Amino acid sequence: MKVIYKGRNKVQNFVANFEGVSAQIDHIIRDMEDARLKLMKDISMLDVLYEKNKVYIKELDMFIIAGNIKLKELDVTLIPKLKQEVMLTDDLFEAQALQETIEFRNQFEKKVHDLKLTRQISIQALPQVRLISMTNQELVNSIQSSIINTIPLWKNAVVNAVTLTRQKKALEMQKSVNDMTNEL
Repeated sequence: MKVIYKGRNKVQNFVANFEGVSAQIDHIIRDMEDARLKLMKDISMLDVLYEKNKVYIKELDMFIIAGNIKLKELDVTLIPKLKQEVMLTDDLFEAQALQETIEFRNQFEKKVHDLKLTRQISIQALPQVRLISMTNQELVNSIQSSIINTIPLWKNAVVNAVTLTRQKKALEMQKSVNDMTNEL
């Protein structure tokens, strides 16, 4: 009889361990599903960022074009006109206006240059955003594959192991009973 109880205890311990492993697997599935959902949200956010960045680049292009037009207007029309007035009149106020206009033009040119740099940085960010998004999508697919394929295989293997262990213990108990019966 000790053999029967001993076998029963081993089976119960094994089943308890299985239930612990099963709970851990369920916890892993929940964690993987949470990670998958977060990655999918990130993909959506990155897609929005990508589209907004494209719109931003187009807006920068318009500002750069407008800035270049204004610079050309200052260089071709306004500053030469002010220079001519200063030469003809020798008026200090006109000379001051010319200097302020030249300074404004130089500052404005720096702003246009900054817009061009910002545009380049924005253009360089586009492939980075796409690469991160594609990597996230690959992770989402991998996680989904694990949830659908790998984890059920784990569970099947554990269930099969539990079933086989129960069968083995049942056969051992049956053999013990048969052996006792034969002895009697």
